[in-house]
Amino acid sequence: MFFTKLKLATLVGLALGVVAQGAEKTGPKTVDLTDANYAKLRDIVHPTAADLAWKKIPWTPTVWDGIVEGQKSDKPILMWIMNGHPLACT
Repeated sequence: MFFTKLKLATLVGLALGVVAQGAEKTGPKTVDLTDANYAKLRDIVHPTAADLAWKKIPWTPTVWDGIVEGQKSDKPILMWIMNGHPLACT
């Protein structure tokens, strides 16, 4: 039992060492914000028209409204269902 715990502790220690070593190599890179690179950085983070295209879709506020509208227009409906918070996706 002692050796099993020792092996587990050793493996965990090695895994943490590998993760920490990889984090140093691939960590986030910082860029100083200057007048020269402001426009480029703004364009990277600002949503484009393609990113906002979903806003043009006439979404319905309830599932039932979507079903009724789909039946009236003889079109299929897209039902997106998930469990939990949208950023955690549990």
